[in-house]
Amino acid sequence: MDIIRGIITIVALMFFIPISRYVIEKLIEIIKNINLL
Repeated sequence: MDIIRGIITIVALMFFIPISRYVIEKLIEIIKNINLL
């Protein structure tokens, strides 16, 4: 069970990290646009 849990955790991180990076980049763009206005 620990091995399965570890695999699930790794897969979840592999999905979560790119999504979180994409969200952060979008938030930075929005903040820059607000600052320009």
